[in-house]
Amino acid sequence: MNIIRVVLVFTIYLTMTFWELCGESSSFWQDIGINERQEKWLNEYIKQKEEKNEDGAYLDVQESYINLIKSEVLSELFKDYIFVGVPYKYKVPKGKKHLYSIPGGLYETIAIDTNGSNTYVFFGHGNYEEFANFLHGHRIKLNTTEDAKKIWKAFCDIHKKGWQGDFIQIDKNKWKLARQVYDFRAISSYEEIKEEYYYLLELAEDKTVVSGRLHSDVVEKRNIK
Repeated sequence: MNIIRVVLVFTIYLTMTFWELCGESSSFWQDIGINERQEKWLNEYIKQKEEKNEDGAYLDVQESYINLIKSEVLSELFKDYIFVGVPYKYKVPKGKKHLYSIPGGLYETIAIDTNGSNTYVFFGHGNYEEFANFLHGHRIKLNTTEDAKKIWKAFCDIHKKGWQGDFIQIDKNKWKLARQVYDFRAISSYEEIKEEYYYLLELAEDKTVVSGRLHSDVVEKRNIK
């Protein structure tokens, strides 16, 4: 009789543990401040992200490192959205790795509105045009240097960057954000160049952001002495 009781108690314990484990995902999302509608969209996004291609390669989302980005400027500019950082790794089957160039440090930031119906993906690489598209979609305006700094802070918080620089209005509807000029570097055995890097924003007549992207320009070229 005692043995039956022990077995019954142990079975109940296993059943309860199983359901607790099944509920861990929702608890995790809630713990970092994501509601059920946003959670539903994110789970579907992760599922699609991890679909294997014909070689069996796939993107392995690092769910335990998913995080909610806390930012005053994002809350001010986009009050109906949350921003979620999603890191992932590229997984390739053995015997197929020679077919792929496997990068590291991959991540995306996802903007999701309160209803989980409007979403936007910011990539962690490239020229970051999608950031300006997001600004345009929300009719963000740039009138002053303070506006430029606020917009750039939003960029850095979304992309997890600490890029700094100058903010320069180059004409009435164009701004260079976080402009930096780097020292000369050799491009051949006899020439070297000085470059500038900046994020260019183009505006409409009412100062609403229209487009933008990361730029690099050659400021000066000279012969190596």
